Amino acid sequence: MVSSNWLAFLTTQVWAVPYFMIYVCGIVLALVFWSRHPTASLQCVIAFLMLLGSRFVASGRQFWIMQENERGMSGQQVGKIMGIAALFHLIIHLVAWVLLLIAMFRRRPVLDEKQAF
Repeated sequence: MVSSNWLAFLTTQVWAVPYFMIYVCGIVLALVFWSRHPTASLQCVIAFLMLLGSRFVASGRQFWIMQENERGMSGQQVGKIMGIAALFHLIIHLVAWVLLLIAMFRRRPVLDEKQAF
């Protein structure tokens, strides 16, 4: 049973791979541009780490629910867990996106043309 659960879990997580790649690329880009914009880069790294962590937690939660469902967890219990988890993920994603928006649109000192490139 466990191997079939792993296979089912992995096939349901294929959709998350592009998100993981985007978040990792965002972290790498923020680190590359750190010297030019340290505050914005820090905010981006924190935001992308929050989004990445949230995806990992969601994946783990889904696997756990699959396991518990086999053990006889009721639909009502699954609903409660999903509702609480959805609220948690909503808050995490809200904070992360606010950090990204602030990092993108906050005022920065104007560089002269030679410094810009």
